[in-house]
Amino acid sequence: MNLGASKRRARKRSGQGITVVVALFAFLLIAGGVVSYFMFRNEREKPEFPSLQEAPDKTLVGTVAYVEAKTNCIRLIALSGTTSRQLYCIPAWSAEEAKKLGKPLPPQLVWLADGKLEVTFFRMTDPPGINVVKGWQYVIDAVTGQLVNTPTAEVPSSPNLATHLTKNVMGEIVKFSSDAESGRVKVWVESPNGSMNTVIDERGPGKYTYGMNAAFWGPDNKTIFAEDGRILVITPEADLTVRVLVEEGEFGFEADDPARSAFAVTTADYLQ
Repeated sequence: MNLGASKRRARKRSGQGITVVVALFAFLLIAGGVVSYFMFRNEREKPEFPSLQEAPDKTLVGTVAYVEAKTNCIRLIALSGTTSRQLYCIPAWSAEEAKKLGKPLPPQLVWLADGKLEVTFFRMTDPPGINVVKGWQYVIDAVTGQLVNTPTAEVPSSPNLATHLTKNVMGEIVKFSSDAESGRVKVWVESPNGSMNTVIDERGPGKYTYGMNAAFWGPDNKTIFAEDGRILVITPEADLTVRVLVEEGEFGFEADDPARSAFAVTTADYLQ
């Protein structure tokens, strides 16, 4: 029996065994890292900001109208966060109606000059050829709650794109970016002199579970409103603050729709 050959074969088998163990360890290490990465990314919370409802700021004057997700009712909330009330509950639509006429989208809310709230619905038709088409509209008095239907011929066929201004009277432009894959969001202001002031630079849950859908100037030309599934109020002056006014709502159409979020802001106080 050739003992030398036997020893060489034993060493070879031992070496192969070590190689397999090392490869298996490396695989488990890499797999564990990938799993940990996705678990961490999906468990990451939305960026935390102070709540105006928990700590109201009476220096902020105005009224915000939005659709509450859990009730499908239009609510009014004081910009200060002090108080809110229900204005009107949107009737449920049937599956048969949606199939025949198109699925109703969350309404676009627009404050009119006389203190009334314009509520405009659009429908999304089924494939092929997905389109947003005319729905219906009514106007609600914010004080009395009286509702007046708009004649069908006068209902607009497309959203009002002039309600959320990105450029204020000082020439400052508010912009935002949002990466749905990583959850990274950013909101900044560009001044006429070319300078840039970043007001939000955060990262929330990734994997298309979090994103910034809108950022625009309020009617006072000083306050910025943003929407990341919540209504955010940003005062970008010397003492920058970002606060949450509403935690959850139905704010609009698709994130890339030019009409963007469907909550409305006015400097008038209808909750006195």
